[in-house]
Amino acid sequence: MTGRHRRNQHRRVGDIVEAGILISNSEVGLGAVSVKAFARFLACLNGMTRDGGGAWKHVGRRADESDEIYALLTDEAKAADDKALLLKVRDTVAATLDEGRFHRWIDKIQGTTSQQIEGDVPAAVELLSKTLSLRQEEKSSVLRHLIEGGDLSRFGLMNAVTRAAEDVQSYDRATELEALGGAVVDLSTSDWRVIATAKPLATAA
Repeated sequence: MTGRHRRNQHRRVGDIVEAGILISNSEVGLGAVSVKAFARFLACLNGMTRDGGGAWKHVGRRADESDEIYALLTDEAKAADDKALLLKVRDTVAATLDEGRFHRWIDKIQGTTSQQIEGDVPAAVELLSKTLSLRQEEKSSVLRHLIEGGDLSRFGLMNAVTRAAEDVQSYDRATELEALGGAVVDLSTSDWRVIATAKPLATAA
């Protein structure tokens, strides 16, 4: 599903350019099919776009179901399992593409463009990294992209997280980081306030 939001001559940073749905499966064969609403936003006024925000909905078989167990199933059981999976994907896609739900999600993301980081930027990234359980190299990548992007808003922080996904070699981890961009949008008001007003990190004497 794609659609234009504004005419080019009226575009602003943060405007939605294109929206749709992405269906993916695990690169390492965990049987985890995922459904994700996505949106491409203007990341700068020259027309560059970037994916942003949207929690992944895992609808595949449980990751802890071993190949040995699956090998024991009859063809009838496997067929029933496959049918159940397809039905779950169908229903999840339908819910994700609900127009009202989709527009509320887009409005929520666009609202983050006015929510500025008021405190210390490195400290804000440090707190966010702890909240999202980012690895050290991922935290550094987020901080670098946030500064390079020049947008010190909640929207800019979301973009920095999803941009950091491009620096990760693992496909599965990259998709997790893309989903964590959506987690930035979904932070509670109180949790965001703590991050946005973070005090400078203490330095060793």
